Parts: sequence; C-alpha cells; structure tokens
Amino acid sequence: MQLENSLEDLLACSNDLLCILDVPSSRLSLRGAWRKVLGYDPSELEGKSIDGLIFPDDAAAFHELRLRSAQGQTCHETVVRCVARDCSMRWISWKASRSSDGRRVYLAGRDVTELRAWQERLEQSLQELRQRNEALGDALRTAREATKLKSEFVANTSHEIRTPMNAVVGLTELLLTTPLSAEQREYADMLRDSAKSLLSILNDLLEFSRLEARSANFERDRFELRDTVSAVIHLMYPRALASKLTLSCFVSPEIPDFVVGDSRRLRQVLLNLVSNAIKFTDTGKVVANVSVQSQSADRITLRFEVEDTGMGIAVENQERIFEPFIQAEGSATRRHGGTGLGLAISRQIVQSVGGSIGVVSQLYKGSTFWFTMPFEVPESKRREPVPEPEPEGTSFPALRILVVEDNLVNQHLTKRLLEKEGCKVEIASSGRVAVEVTAEHQFDIILMDVQMPDMDGLTATVEIRRREGGRTRTPILALTANAMDGDRERCLAAGMDDYLSKPVSRESLRRGLRRWASRPRSAAADLARRD
Repeated sequence: MQLENSLEDLLACSNDLLCILDVPSSRLSLRGAWRKVLGYDPSELEGKSIDGLIFPDDAAAFHELRLRSAQGQTCHETVVRCVARDCSMRWISWKASRSSDGRRVYLAGRDVTELRAWQERLEQSLQELRQRNEALGDALRTAREATKLKSEFVANTSHEIRTPMNAVVGLTELLLTTPLSAEQREYADMLRDSAKSLLSILNDLLEFSRLEARSANFERDRFELRDTVSAVIHLMYPRALASKLTLSCFVSPEIPDFVVGDSRRLRQVLLNLVSNAIKFTDTGKVVANVSVQSQSADRITLRFEVEDTGMGIAVENQERIFEPFIQAEGSATRRHGGTGLGLAISRQIVQSVGGSIGVVSQLYKGSTFWFTMPFEVPESKRREPVPEPEPEGTSFPALRILVVEDNLVNQHLTKRLLEKEGCKVEIASSGRVAVEVTAEHQFDIILMDVQMPDMDGLTATVEIRRREGGRTRTPILALTANAMDGDRERCLAAGMDDYLSKPVSRESLRRGLRRWASRPRSAAADLARRD
C-alpha cells in the first residue's frame, strides 16, 4: 500500500497526460497533468472515453495508435490536437505501449503546443529566408550582368577614345620634330602633356573597371624589390623638385634582394601614394619607408609607408578617401585635379593580393599612408646580373613594314612615324587586304590593328600563320586600342608576337621595332614557339 501511494504521488508530479486502459473492460484510469494541460480534473474523465477530447480530424490517428498498441505492435509517436475545457486547442504528442500480459495499454501524452508553434515560426522563417536568398540571387545575377555590361561599355569606350588619342599623341610628337618657334613649341609641349594627362585618367578608369569586375590579372614574377622602389622615387623626383620638396626613401636591410609577386601592381600602388603625397604637400618632405611586418621560410609580408608634411586629413574623411571618386574635400579636387580613383584602385589591388591599406593623419600635421603586401621568398637569394640595355638606335632603314589599319588618320600617323625611322611602309586598310598582300609580298614586320571591319586583325593573323605553315614567321605586332586584361593574351593566342597598346608613342614604337628587327624570320618563329 505504501508503495502504491508513493507511485500515485510520483505520477501526480508528472507534466504529462497519463492513461491506463484496461483492455477487457475498456475502463480508463487517468493520472498526471490533465488539469494543468487541458483544464480537466482526472476524476471527471475517470472511467470515460477520452475520444471526445480529440479533434475530429485527428481521431483516426489516435484510434490507430490505441489499436496497434492493444495488439502489441510497435507504435510511433502520434501528434494530435486535443480540445481543452476552455475550448482552446492543444497539440499533444502521444506514445503507447502494452503491458506484458496484454491486459493494459499505457498512454502518455506530452503538451507540444509551444514546440509546435516554434516549429511553425521556424518553418515560416526558413521559407522567408529561402525567398530572400532567391531574391538576393536574382539581385546578384543582375548586379553581375550590370558589371559585365559596364566593363564592356568601358572597354568599347576605351577603344573609341584611344583611337583618336593615338592621333593626338602621335601627331604632337611628330609636330615636335619639326622646326617650331619658341611659342609654338611651348604650345605643342602643353598639348602633349594634356594628352598624357587625359590618357592617365583613361587608364585609371580602365584599371578601376577591371578590378571591380574581378577580371584583373595578377602576375607572379621574381623581381628586385629595391629597384622597383627606387624606380618610383626616381620617376617622382622631378615633380618633388619642382614643388621644392625633399623626396627620399629607406628600405630595411632585412628585406631580401629578390621577392616573387606582381612588381607592376606594387609599383602602381606605391606610385599612387607617392604621387598623392607630393600633390597634397606644399612644403617640407615626402619619405617612403619599406620594412618587414612578418616573415617565414618562404613568405614575407612587407609594410610600405609614405609619410608627408602636407595638409593632413580630418578623421571623419580618412575612410571615405578610399572610396571611388572621393577626395578629402571638394576644394582639393578643384585645386589639384584628378579622378579620385587612385586610392580606390590601390585598395582593391592591395586587398586582392591579401594585404591591407590605411592612413594615419591629423589635419594640418601631415599624413602617413601605409599598405602591406605579401610576397614569396625565392629559393635562390643571390643577386642576378642586370642585363645590358639594348642599344638605342635611331633608325631602321632596311625594314619593310606593312601597317594594317582602317583609320585614315592613324594610317597617315603610323606611316610618318615609321618613315622618320627610315622604314619603307605599305598600308593595308583591312585584315582581308593584309592577307592578300602578304600572300604576294614579304615584309620584315607587320603592325596589325585588331578591331577592323571586313576581317579583324586576329582572324587575319590566324590566316597568315596558316599560309606560312611554320616554315617562316613574319613578326606580327598588335597595334590596338583594346586595353582590357586578356586582350594581349588573345593577340598572342592568335599568333601575334608582341602587343603595342594605343596611343603608341614614338619611343614605344622604336622599342617594338628594335625587339623584332634584329631577328631573322626563322629566329622569330623559334622565339614564338618558346614563348
């Protein structure tokens, strides 16, 4: 009796609905939390059926649970709705089992109404999340398409601008080779400098578009770090001298002579920072420092700092200046000019290679712009001999050159530039004409425009190479206004040997001729195969 009383007390503490069904008599005995869960006193339901408490739509499921249990079959948990005394609906999870002698069925019901509500809210949240993800996916696809279209627009616009720019730069250089009065030479110099400034802005826009579209290529070359830093300082020294500024640099002796990375991108970022420092500093100095931030056996992270004594930057503007088209203040734009893309481009380059960039500054107390960039340390740290510079050479009188160009102004310009170098020049107005001409005549070098009507330069190059059959190889140099990443690779893949981007200066044209003029046609073929 004492044990039974103890069991009754124990069952009374349960938070579940407990039922004992006597199979022969169908008598029902209730224990547990009936009053707490459904508002019924167990004595009210004692000996009665609880089927009336089950929501009609769920009655069949509950009946099957009892029947299978009475037959001794394994039953899964069954969740049904029960009607409480106050007519509210509660979700009850029922489990059932049969006694060993088969005379009783034990039922235990647990209130899962709150859990069910949480599950429904969770499912609703998941559904909303799925819908938002779909919407974000659509937005991302739209953004990517917009970025692609913008990049194509920038590339096409670049081509259209570079074509007349080629004429402006080239004709100005030709003009400077003619007898001019002092006043005329001054105007021509100003015209050339303005054209170079316009080209610099165009290059910034192109670079920003490439980086934003994640289509920029990063190289991995072994290069001498100190030479790269020195080249930037030497390039900026005349500007610093003109502004009466002291320009200096210091490279830590701990840094190895050679590292592996993208020297062109490093030079671009460092040049942006030094150029900005000079631009925004009226008096004092600009100092570039390079130190080791961290190093392992095969990796080294360098910290570059460019310190100036310029106007400084207010704290609230120090993050904004790395955004596209933003300068610290509007007056700075009017006073110093520029697109406001230099720092944005620098940040994208640095972050793309795994580095970071920032600034420490106080208004009217100068600024220190810094960035970190990781490099590989080559296995061999020995200094390699610097190759001797190629002889400058002022003319190429023996060269017969075919210029393939559809633009009349550029035809005339390129021909005059080449004739001033002593070359004999023929013009082909399209790729198709070039294929026909090269089938009948031999040339020492072909300068091939890429984007032309009738037949483009890539197709013409493929056809010329097919006709050569690998026996000889006339050097073909792309002379194109296309300047996006991948254009050079497409030219080389088509069979071209080199790439000159418009606008082409007299000096860049000389370098291209010098590189290929000294090679016989068979040697050019061997070099192209090795490349």
